[in-house]
Amino acid sequence: MKLSLVLVFLSFFSITFAQSDTAYFKVGNYKFRAIHVDSNYTTTLRVTEGNDVIYKGEFEERIDTVTAVDFNKDGNKTILFNVYTGGAHCCNTLYACKIKNDKLVFTDSLFTADAYFEIQDLNKNGKYQMITYNMMFAYAFTNFAETRAPVLVYTVENGRFKEITKNYPVLVRSQIDEWQSDLEVFLDSNYKCEAEGDETFNTDAGSVKTILAAITANYYTLGEVYKGYELIDKTYQCPDKEKFIQTLKEDYKLK
Repeated sequence: MKLSLVLVFLSFFSITFAQSDTAYFKVGNYKFRAIHVDSNYTTTLRVTEGNDVIYKGEFEERIDTVTAVDFNKDGNKTILFNVYTGGAHCCNTLYACKIKNDKLVFTDSLFTADAYFEIQDLNKNGKYQMITYNMMFAYAFTNFAETRAPVLVYTVENGRFKEITKNYPVLVRSQIDEWQSDLEVFLDSNYKCEAEGDETFNTDAGSVKTILAAITANYYTLGEVYKGYELIDKTYQCPDKEKFIQTLKEDYKLK
């Protein structure tokens, strides 16, 4: 299964704040207005029901997306706010909210770093999931553009984000297959190892490591992490192999 890079909007509502200073969004009888001030990069959010203001607050980031999603097909929508710090490659935080007793209540937050998110009904049953990506290997072994990001799948239960990636092995394995094809390109070209003690960032060795790290992380999600290390042992023969394996096990807890 290929993951679409396009947000899917079905039975939920969404609005994305582009460059305009003010954006509006509506859920039922509630109206949301976000005013962004470019000079200090803050956003004031105001939520009203009729003439009553039920929430007013300021964010030290731009609110770039508001989405209302029925995760559990029970008619209760979770309101998601994505706030963005600005700057290259970082950072996003997603807030889960609900309206209770005519008050906007923030129930949880999820730091997604450089990753976007999308909403899909993966099971085609009217219950939606949120797909995002784990950016833990960004700049770890090579440049950002070459970094591979393992898929993450979340739902919201009782107002809290819950990771359920392991329930979608087809998504995880599709990434592994894609990345193994990328790996083959380097193997076929007899990629160059750096000398012992030399930096591997932005080298062929670094590119291979970022692919292998992501594959190993996905095998970890599937409960098959040993397959990742078998692949490393088979395909990565550079002098820093043992250090690379130790980094994955100790720093990234892939063991």
